[in-house]
Amino acid sequence: MTDMSLIYANAYAEVGEVEEDYALKNGWAVDEWTKKTPRLWFQARQVRLKVSELKYNKKTNRILRQCPDVTHEIKPLGDANIDELQDLYDRYMKYRGFSDDLGALSLKEEIDKDKKIVFQYYDKGVLRAFTLLRTYTGSNSMTGLQFCWDYHKPSISLGKYSIIKEIEYAKENGLDYLYMMSGYEETCIYKRDFTGFEFWDGEKWSSDKKIYEYMCKKDSEIKTFEDMNKLMWEHEKNYFGI
Repeated sequence: MTDMSLIYANAYAEVGEVEEDYALKNGWAVDEWTKKTPRLWFQARQVRLKVSELKYNKKTNRILRQCPDVTHEIKPLGDANIDELQDLYDRYMKYRGFSDDLGALSLKEEIDKDKKIVFQYYDKGVLRAFTLLRTYTGSNSMTGLQFCWDYHKPSISLGKYSIIKEIEYAKENGLDYLYMMSGYEETCIYKRDFTGFEFWDGEKWSSDKKIYEYMCKKDSEIKTFEDMNKLMWEHEKNYFGI
């Protein structure tokens, strides 16, 4: 998730539009990195938020107050200024020190723009961030694929602000879930901080935040394929075996 993009899947699936909701609700997600059609789906430790459980508590309100001058607009990816978004994404990757081995996003090469929408975030009228999301014909859900921003004010937590706005949009449009892609390594622990959090444990959706955090931390200890194999069997014994 942080040093490279690696998907090891024993099985991929071709999913028709009428099967999209079933696939999402059973831990499947679209392989966004392989630029070919039909898109294949794979299983992983997916994360989702139940949008009906959005609550405006102290934490939520604090995040919103930190962004008093932030506005946003929503549009189909095909209607967006691709060059402007790509420039922002490239600057984000450079700021974070991420390499192209992560599977760098090339918006010009997106093969299914009709399935994508983009939330563009402005601070005092200047584009500072965007989120790319996938929509579905056969499911009342959407999936956040990529968020990036230029860290012009690191203290305002613009990433968390964007998730709140995307949940609000999903709720207003009658959607059931906001999927957040896979949750691996410590960089993904923050996903458990939102109400309605669940993760796919391979058999069911779990709301156990402690287990999710534990698994993410163990992911970040992996250095070799041997480490990954040992961790797989550790989970098999201590989590799935219980």
